[in-house]
Amino acid sequence: MLTDDVNPYPIQLLLNYWELCPTLGGTAASFTKKSPLTEKLEELAREGITQIATFLPWQAIETDITHALPRFLHAAAERKLKVSLIVNPELGVHYPNSGLPKDMVRTPTELALHCDQLPMTSALPPNLFALPSLFSADLGKRYYSFLSRVDSVLGDLGRTHPHSVKNVTLITTGSFWKYYRSAQRSTLSPFAGPAGDFSPAATVIFRQRVEQFFSQREFQDPTPISANRWKTKAMDEVNRRWFFQQAEDVYKHRSFQMLRKKAGFLNIREIELYTPEADPGFLYSHMLQELSGGNADWARLSTLVDHAASRSSFGSASVAGPFVHWTSLGGFRSLADTQRQFLILKSLLLMGGQGGGILLDEADWFSLSHAFRSRVSTIGKMIQYGQLQLDTSIAYFSPHSWSGGGVLWDELQAQMGVEARMLASFEALQRRAETRLTIVDPTMVITREVLERLIRWAETGRTVALPRSTLYTESARAELEKLAATSRRMDINFDIPYHLYFVGAGKLALYEWDSSLMKTSSRALVQAFVASIVALSGVNKLCKSATGKVQTIPLRPKPKSAAATIETGGRSIFIFNETSLASNTELQFSAAVAISDFATTFARLEKGQSLANSREAVEHSSSFALDLAPCGIAALALEIPSETKAEAELATPDARTSDAAALEQELVRLPEFIPENKEFAEAVDAAAVLNSVMGGMGPGESGGFPDGIDQ
Repeated sequence: MLTDDVNPYPIQLLLNYWELCPTLGGTAASFTKKSPLTEKLEELAREGITQIATFLPWQAIETDITHALPRFLHAAAERKLKVSLIVNPELGVHYPNSGLPKDMVRTPTELALHCDQLPMTSALPPNLFALPSLFSADLGKRYYSFLSRVDSVLGDLGRTHPHSVKNVTLITTGSFWKYYRSAQRSTLSPFAGPAGDFSPAATVIFRQRVEQFFSQREFQDPTPISANRWKTKAMDEVNRRWFFQQAEDVYKHRSFQMLRKKAGFLNIREIELYTPEADPGFLYSHMLQELSGGNADWARLSTLVDHAASRSSFGSASVAGPFVHWTSLGGFRSLADTQRQFLILKSLLLMGGQGGGILLDEADWFSLSHAFRSRVSTIGKMIQYGQLQLDTSIAYFSPHSWSGGGVLWDELQAQMGVEARMLASFEALQRRAETRLTIVDPTMVITREVLERLIRWAETGRTVALPRSTLYTESARAELEKLAATSRRMDINFDIPYHLYFVGAGKLALYEWDSSLMKTSSRALVQAFVASIVALSGVNKLCKSATGKVQTIPLRPKPKSAAATIETGGRSIFIFNETSLASNTELQFSAAVAISDFATTFARLEKGQSLANSREAVEHSSSFALDLAPCGIAALALEIPSETKAEAELATPDARTSDAAALEQELVRLPEFIPENKEFAEAVDAAAVLNSVMGGMGPGESGGFPDGIDQ
């Protein structure tokens, strides 16, 4: 199994072997040395390609009586090509019903339903079909039989023809779970509303799981009848979130284990494969484009990539590296070259910077200009070697990866951009060692174990914001009261008040939350609260645009990579013009920086040359004017001399300190927000004076608090 630190192929080229193999489907043609498949493999090898990926269509594997898969692997091995086999059912596959068996998508009782009780449709060619329910018992039996067959075929190959599978990697994905959403709601806002399967089959399992889950002793405290409050109809939305996440986790784990029986000698890479053109939020736009013959809405595709990149999932044993799949079936193919290049580079940086990458049809890849392919390949190598990493400064801990996060998550994403990430498991959170702030979703059920793990996370020098809600078990509430009685506390009185506790080297913020804050009219209050919490955590957004018309993606080397040993020259930033018009904007940095050309600078760094006094560097400043062409992209290297040793240590995952003076300094390192209203400005101003009241306070003691802050 591949480790979390390995990102061997951020750019994966897709080859549909069943379209080229003459033996598929039981035809009489023989598998010759000069078949279309072998000619294509030789062509790729001549182009310098050393690795390819392919889907394993469920229906193709079930009907393959001529051993097309083993022959394909043998032909690839002869040409020294490494192969990634994508096993799980996914959308955007060049096969009828995306490779699913016909009867699985034509039986009404086998179909998944979204929250509005309607089927979910895939409109990508070659045909429309409704998504099946992964809760269906019949589908489950047939699916695991399919996995067993794949495992058996590969296991037999490893025993009889080991050279054929020597360079084969199995790829497992999250399948359809991320697409179980309402098209209408997702069109209004990406990933809006509850996600999940609301079909009768899923509902039966949901009710059974609720009974089982709340039969645990912790939910029956102080009396067995106490568990009933968790099982009421009013709790359905809360309970469905954790239920769908658990169901997805079980699916991933079982799929992983099924492939370890006979083919356990193969590496398995767990990824989260996302196809923007198959997203429910793009369904209406895609159908309108097909009917009118116009171009696809590239701006919507870009927004979908942003939202998908902001959600991180965990596999069976490792973080699922996020991949974007650009198909040759949907609207992507109709875009102008500049728009396609924009989407490819943006998705590569956002996904590759998190250990994932992009998946492209090989024909689409070679249709791009040679110059662009060379630049993207260079960036892919930098990602592969750990020189370009996307940090997660802020984690939003949610019970479900794919449901809407509500106004709190929306505001956090609006303020922090690509530095905020939604997570749904402690395992994924613990692997984001650079995270400084964790905000817990108000719909999270807080058990004692969850609370203890969050407190331990805060004690390592981080800030954790917990909701003060009715979703605590009695034992969790008692544990929280115990902590409150033995920790220093400060009460921050804003429209959304919170209590600040100092635990170990970190902070625990207990914020008040009620359902009225979910209204749009409360957005200003939420904006001020998020600004205050972010300021307290010491997180600074490196760069923002004064006009808001461009998107900035800051990247840095992994702490243990070779590039990280270079003083301050390892950072970079990519700026994307999200509009079809030329843009003139001002980039505002949180500190004075020197900027230089990205390509030239990193060429110097690779040779071990310093950036000091280089002609490429621009004079240090905290703001720069920038002109971008329509759909334009600018890449800059950054030198940040004001980054102190303490800040550098804080950016290193294991370098946490409990020193009181350092903690005070952390509290006053505030981002330069642009206040949009009075409450917003007050939140930041109040956070700035917290350092004046911290020293020497013990449990139950108070200091001279300024206006707006009460003990």
